[in-house]
Amino acid sequence: MTFDSDCAAVPKRFAFYGVDDIETGRQTMAELANLMNGKATWQSSRATRTHRTSKARRSVRLEAKKHPGIKIIGTFYHIETPQDAAGRCCAS
Repeated sequence: MTFDSDCAAVPKRFAFYGVDDIETGRQTMAELANLMNGKATWQSSRATRTHRTSKARRSVRLEAKKHPGIKIIGTFYHIETPQDAAGRCCAS
């Protein structure tokens, strides 16, 4: 069984458990817009440019277009540790 990220190269896997990245991204932005009364500045942080969650990021941007008060300022790339993510994204 594979979890979180599928591994099609393992021909004998019997199951894959993960989330729908596109729907998760859309729903995340829809809920954020609702919680922030349609007005927010949003940015994402990522460890790599090629990770499978790129689909989620695209769906977040598409959903954000439905909410004119939501401003997306960009994606910031960092080494994949909480400390590096916070230091890169929150430093101004």
